[in-house]
Amino acid sequence: MMFKQDRRRFWKNLTINTIKLNPARSILLPVALTLFIMSLTIDKSIVFREIYKHFQSKDGTHYYVLNNDTIESEEKLEIFEDDDGYYIKRNEFGEGKVLMIVLTLTILLFVIVSFFVEDWEIPKAVEETILQDVKLANKEQHNWSTNFVYTAYTKKVLVTYSPKTKKEMYMYGLSMQISDFMELEDSIEKDEIRDRKLDEIGIN
Repeated sequence: MMFKQDRRRFWKNLTINTIKLNPARSILLPVALTLFIMSLTIDKSIVFREIYKHFQSKDGTHYYVLNNDTIESEEKLEIFEDDDGYYIKRNEFGEGKVLMIVLTLTILLFVIVSFFVEDWEIPKAVEETILQDVKLANKEQHNWSTNFVYTAYTKKVLVTYSPKTKKEMYMYGLSMQISDFMELEDSIEKDEIRDRKLDEIGIN
């Protein structure tokens, strides 16, 4: 049971930590977004494409065969003529816009792949994210011993027989996949659950 506030904090911290593990990604992502925004500001260009053949079907549809494309139109298109042949006017992406879009997609693809191909990054980022929020939530008495229960984002992440520092917790297997973290047991007091629910609906 992760409340909205915990979920937002978890995903925010996880994103930041994942980017920190690959500094190149933190540079390429804003570059890709900037290029994408710039590409949207480039208008289409007017080009003239030579017509190699023109057909009209029985239902009146016109077909214009170009160099490597065929245009279908319910109405007859305006034809331009010169000494070399016949042409139709089209609005198309210019080479600059196409190049910018391809470059943007290439960078974005690299960024996206970097999140998943390097499997070690995600578990390490999850570990760092857990340690940003970890706290001693409870002490459980078992016979003659005391268990120290640590939680992060309301998830029980560690149970030890003695208090541990964050530095010591690196040795306790907190590196894991996101799905594994989400499946951890919840550890939150009933009074806190009530208070959290009231906060989410804006009563407190």
